[in-house]
Amino acid sequence: MGPLIDNPGDSIHKINLRRCPATLRSEFRRLIWVLVNGELRPTYVQERGFQNRSRDGVISMRDNILQWLKFARWLDRQGVSQVSDCTMEHWKAYAAKCTSGCTRVHAQTVLRWLADLWAFDQLSASPCGVTQPPWESEGIDDYLPASTGEAGGENKTEPLDPTVIGPLLTWSIRMVEDFSDAILAAWAERRRMYARVTATPSTRGGLAAVKNYLQPLVDSGALLPATVSRKHGITLAHHYVAAVTGASWNQVHDFATRRGLRALAARRPGPGPRRRFWCVTWPRPPPS
Repeated sequence: MGPLIDNPGDSIHKINLRRCPATLRSEFRRLIWVLVNGELRPTYVQERGFQNRSRDGVISMRDNILQWLKFARWLDRQGVSQVSDCTMEHWKAYAAKCTSGCTRVHAQTVLRWLADLWAFDQLSASPCGVTQPPWESEGIDDYLPASTGEAGGENKTEPLDPTVIGPLLTWSIRMVEDFSDAILAAWAERRRMYARVTATPSTRGGLAAVKNYLQPLVDSGALLPATVSRKHGITLAHHYVAAVTGASWNQVHDFATRRGLRALAARRPGPGPRRRFWCVTWPRPPPS
């Protein structure tokens, strides 16, 4: 889905159709193509109070597709091999299943995504015959969980005092402006390093290089090159180690897993030698 993203720094999302049952894959591939390339009719958008856009952003589109693939797997378990065979009973049963335990707002979003399956099929030059979900004709309220009475999305955090937030914003702007060249250079180097690692095959020499680089650090008690992962927190910088040793990412990962280096790097985190750190002394900001 890369061509749909304008921001070069954003993650590139992919559609994995192998997660769709083989019997339904061709139909869902066609429906996903219409979703990516088409727009909902303005009259249809206007009629739906909970949908005010004819075309979603990439993240919402990705989540929409993931929900469709979940529905396809559920239909396959029910013995449905064509989407045109999905009945009202199927729609109602799946709606009850997928909204169970959800907030009312999230359940409304999920049902809207499921209804899009029918709506986008209407735009296809060769429709699959998706039946209309019952909440499109009967109204959605009866298919949503009861409201808890809480204001959804309300930010209850106490706001920061202007005398605090003002200087923080000032220094945030200066950080970006003063170090913009270094930030862009670091980003370019990061992309170059990732591309190099991705293209590197696994070889015996690469595995030996990984061992020769990491084992002395482990044995000597030195700091290990670390990075911060959204999933694991502080962990070994796999891409960096692969880049400096000429090994593949998988070889670094396998060696680190066998030696328990992920946890060790969290206890002994250190920077990679190629990183640059600046210690900058600026005058104190003027009083607000």
